[in-house]
Amino acid sequence: MAPSTLSKRSATATPTPRSRRRQRKDGMGIVSVLEAATGETPVAPDRDGGDWQVDRSSLGWITVSRPVSGYAAEEHLSVHAGFEGPMKLVRTPDGMFQRIDLFLGTPAWAVADRSLDEDAWEEHHELLADLNDAAAALLAGNVDREDWQAPPADAVLEWLVADGRAAAVDQDGKIRLTISRPACDGQACFECRPEGMRISMPLGTWHHLAPGTEAAMVRLADEANARTRLVRIAWLSTGDTRQCVAQVDLTGLPTPWDRSPALGAMWRGMIEMAMAGLELALRRLGRELAVLASGSYPELVRAVGEEEPFVSRAC
Repeated sequence: MAPSTLSKRSATATPTPRSRRRQRKDGMGIVSVLEAATGETPVAPDRDGGDWQVDRSSLGWITVSRPVSGYAAEEHLSVHAGFEGPMKLVRTPDGMFQRIDLFLGTPAWAVADRSLDEDAWEEHHELLADLNDAAAALLAGNVDREDWQAPPADAVLEWLVADGRAAAVDQDGKIRLTISRPACDGQACFECRPEGMRISMPLGTWHHLAPGTEAAMVRLADEANARTRLVRIAWLSTGDTRQCVAQVDLTGLPTPWDRSPALGAMWRGMIEMAMAGLELALRRLGRELAVLASGSYPELVRAVGEEEPFVSRAC
C-alpha cells in the first residue's frame, strides 16, 4: 500500500491498531480537521470560508462543517454535484455551509467503555483517526488515488441484500436497483470505480419550466438538501432542460473496507443510510417536484414562493 501524502503514515507494512495509535496520539479522533494530517486549513476552491466545526451524535453520526461565502443564489445546488466524498453545500438561515456527513455504523455508547471490550474500543478509535485523515483529504480536495479503492461490487451487493434490497450488476459493471414509490419508481445507480464511488438517482427531468415554477421547485430542492444527512440534492441546467438528482458520493472514505470489523460496520452503515436517504428524497421531494412541474396546481407554486424562509439548522 502506498503511503498517504496526508496522513504521513509509515511506508512500511500497515501497523496494528495499537501501534498506529501510538504514532497518532491516543484518542485524537476527529477533533480538528484543520491541523490534523495537513497542518493547514483546507479551503474550498475559489471560495472564502470560516472555521471548521465538528459535531458528533451519540447515534453514530459525525458532521464536519464550516461557513462559506461567494456562491450566487442557488448556485450551490449545481456546484456541489461535482464534489468528491460525502460533502455538500447547505444553505441555512445562518448562511451557506460546506458540510461532510459521516456515519460510523456503531453508536458511540456501544464502545464508550474500554473495559467492556478493549478490541472494539481500539478499532473504534482507529476508525476515528482514519476518518480524520479522510475528512482532511476531502476538505483539501486531495484524495490520495494510489491509496484508495472502492469496495468491490460483490461486497456492496451483499450489504444491499442485508438491507432488504434487490440489486443487480449491469454489463458496464454498475450496480442498479429500483426504489419503489407510488406512481413512479426510482432507479438508483452505483458507480464503483477505482477513482471513486457514487450513487445517483434522478428525481426528474423537465423542459421549458416557467420561471415561477422553477423557482418554487429549486426552493424545495434547497430545503431537502439542507434537511437530509449524507444525500445531496443537485439541480442541473442544460439550455432549457432542468434535472434534479439525488447523490451520495463515498469517494475517499477509509479503505480497505474489510481491514477491521469497525471499518466494515461503517461501510455497511453508510450504504444503509444512503439508501434510506435516497428513498426519502424520492418519496417526498420527487413527488413534490412532479406536482409543481405538472402545471395543474398554480396555487401550490404561488404558496411555495410566498413561504417564509425555511428554518432548518442541520449544520
